[in-house]
Amino acid sequence: MDHREIIQILNEKKKICLLIDASKYATILTNDSFKFEECLRIISKLTSDLRIINKILNKKSPKDKITSLTNILLQLYGCMLALTNGDVSQENSNDKNNIESNSIKFVKGKYGKPLLESSMPIKFSMTTDKLFSSMFLTKGLEDTEVGIDVANVINYCGSNCIDLFRDIFTEQEFNYLSTSPNATTELQKARLFTKYWSFKESYSKYTGEGLNCAFQKVNFGELTIEDDTTIKTYDLHDDIGLVLNFYSKWIDSNRVLTVCYKCSNDHKDNYIVHKRIDLRDVLNYLNGADIFD
Repeated sequence: MDHREIIQILNEKKKICLLIDASKYATILTNDSFKFEECLRIISKLTSDLRIINKILNKKSPKDKITSLTNILLQLYGCMLALTNGDVSQENSNDKNNIESNSIKFVKGKYGKPLLESSMPIKFSMTTDKLFSSMFLTKGLEDTEVGIDVANVINYCGSNCIDLFRDIFTEQEFNYLSTSPNATTELQKARLFTKYWSFKESYSKYTGEGLNCAFQKVNFGELTIEDDTTIKTYDLHDDIGLVLNFYSKWIDSNRVLTVCYKCSNDHKDNYIVHKRIDLRDVLNYLNGADIFD
């Protein structure tokens, strides 16, 4: 992955979605404590917030530790790219030394959502699944928060799942989920439910409210199971006075990824660029050396 490509997309498109699947590094990071600790040291060099390290170490299972580790590394990587001076020439593709000396700082929003402490208009949102992490990153979109969520069909609990989570759906959504002619098989029902869930969660990430979000106030109507071919705009004016953009994409057979951000007249696009990056490339960029050699 050419890091300058990501910087250029941020400069031109103002937004990007970054994805990491760390599964191929799970064994080595589980069995080699030195390499895992080296990753922690890289994080500690970039931010003085020890709570980030503790958050990783407090995870119980090795997979959860690696997922959390990957998520933080991606968060730092994306923010470092966004903080560069915007010159994507080879000589000035980033200003890492300056960023490292100042250290990256995060603050908590009203509901605990992490925010980058910067004078630049940079916003991000993070989401994880097992050994998978994604970041929705924007630069230059004024006065807006962002949200992202990955949802997995394996978490669908069968036909009673819709009834079990009845209180998060509007009446229109619930009726469509229950009777949609486009979701007659169990797999189709699972995929449709999962997509709705991802939409709802991405909105809660946007507000920062998490599970305290008033999900039932947000009506997405009749969603399709397939990928969104364009960015969709939802007018939530009647309930909360807000117009938001959503873009959803199946990133593999089980997982759907949805992003959410406030509408901007200056930067209207038909899609969000998704870039898959390798954990090794992220660590090389942050550390300046390959720890897996």
